[in-house]
Amino acid sequence: MPTLPTLPPVSGLIPSGPLFSGANRQPAPTPRFGGDSFDHRADEPADPQKRIRQLEADNIALAEQVRMLRDLVRCSTHDMRNALSNVLSGCALLERRSEVKDEKTRRFLDLISRNAGDLAEMMNDLSSCASPSLTSATVDLAELQGNWQDEFSQFIQHRYPEIAFNFIPDPQPGSMIMDVYKIRRVLLNLVKNACEAMREAGTPNPRLEFSLKREAERVVIEITDNGPGFDANTLENRLFQTAFTTKPCGHGIGLMNCKEFVELHGGALRASSTPGQGASFRIELPLAPPTPSK
Repeated sequence: MPTLPTLPPVSGLIPSGPLFSGANRQPAPTPRFGGDSFDHRADEPADPQKRIRQLEADNIALAEQVRMLRDLVRCSTHDMRNALSNVLSGCALLERRSEVKDEKTRRFLDLISRNAGDLAEMMNDLSSCASPSLTSATVDLAELQGNWQDEFSQFIQHRYPEIAFNFIPDPQPGSMIMDVYKIRRVLLNLVKNACEAMREAGTPNPRLEFSLKREAERVVIEITDNGPGFDANTLENRLFQTAFTTKPCGHGIGLMNCKEFVELHGGALRASSTPGQGASFRIELPLAPPTPSK
């Protein structure tokens, strides 16, 4: 059985220093209680101004740590995507060669290609976590929804042929300002999640519906399936939490990214479900995202 090549090392990217070392860690101080009230911690300055200055210094140190971690994620995912790109290019080249006629070999090449593509999507999700900003432009929604219809139809037909897909476009959607890449990531993630859930549950006669419509000063996109759905606790408390996933091998950042990307546009992402009957995700986007504060 063919094996995937080993990814190149990303040495030298992990920062060093007191923020990333356990050597300087001190145990948390024990809270002190006086009477019926909670007293200050033993190491906290009694002077409120000193306490404020200490908190400001802590915030600066934390912000620097977050920046370094984001840089680490960006560098790491960049190298990994490059390696995966080579794998995908090699698979595509081999699949096009006429001498590769053995059906078993072609199936293995397809398996390698699909798994490398999934890993590349995961790298995109991680990279997006490290760069929560928009690159927006004015787009023609009629053209864009046509592109989405073609892409998602082909995606489902190729990877989930058992699922009936229905795309309902808006006949006159007009134009809007959006980060096309990020919204496409949201939609592809939701479409893929629905397809995987229906296949995993063995949903009889699985169906997926995608609709886009213009409503006054916003655009509404709904993705609805007839799969297993979510229970009330998952729907209300856990669905968009970091690291929460219902997949055996999920990483739990996809829906979190979806929610963040939509909210960066000034929009809202909501889910509804009846367990055993399906789930629906509703995306509401204003025609233009809010201007970032300086």
